[in-house]
Amino acid sequence: MTGDVVPITVEERQARIQKAQRLMVENKIEALVLDSGDLDGVFHGDWLGAE
Repeated sequence: MTGDVVPITVEERQARIQKAQRLMVENKIEALVLDSGDLDGVFHGDWLGAE
């Protein structure tokens, strides 16, 4: 399933961060909360944002 997955480059990562920063400024978003929990609920349709 993941055998042909290629990691993004450093340049792509930096571009994504810059885009996120630009969108945050444009939409007056001051912070993001990043959670390292699993995504199991997303695939089962019962996402609650917490474990």
